Amino acid sequence: MSNRKRHKDHKDQDRSARSDSTKSNSSADSNQSKSTEDSNLPGRRLPVRPNLDQLKHQAKDLLRDIRRGDPAAIKEFNAFHPRPIPIDEGGRATAQEESRGRIDAGETPAVPVERAEVLGRVTLADAQLALARSYQASSWPRLVQCCKLIDAIWRDDVDAGRELVVKHPNLLHEDARIRNSNWGPPMSYAANLGRDEIIKMLYGLGARDLEHAIVQSQI
Repeated sequence: MSNRKRHKDHKDQDRSARSDSTKSNSSADSNQSKSTEDSNLPGRRLPVRPNLDQLKHQAKDLLRDIRRGDPAAIKEFNAFHPRPIPIDEGGRATAQEESRGRIDAGETPAVPVERAEVLGRVTLADAQLALARSYQASSWPRLVQCCKLIDAIWRDDVDAGRELVVKHPNLLHEDARIRNSNWGPPMSYAANLGRDEIIKMLYGLGARDLEHAIVQSQI
């Protein structure tokens, strides 16, 4: 696949994730957009099979746009990051006053911080955290776990799935796509795809959403 094609793919997923947050569907996924609307924040929704490389590109794009001072990117960052960027009424980043202690005099004078410096302090890890939380993941590592487990299920890779779940047993009982959806936890997700060996492995490790998995396997 060419670099141009990969770039187009991750841009398409980014546009889809942003537009999905404003739509409501007739399926159980409509509850996902409702929870975002209730919180009055912008939000994103993972596709059925999220692509980790595309999510990494999204985080880099978000960081790039923030450092350029893009108001929409800053607004999204501020909605999901615990340390928001100071902005003016137009949504643009502003310079700020900081207190820096002087050891010799014991004073804390206000020191002006330029707008470019404020934006320059945002790191890739910051952008990744904000992006992950926009997908309702608690952290970037949790979003990565989601992508890797779903990928293992699609590939019917029992060993990779087992390794992830043994290391992170909470994954057994949480929604595979993080937000609540009709795909359910990993065992139900695997049932949607007819991955019988994955289902057996997850059940052996303690997954108990068996009834839902059976229903999904019959759809």
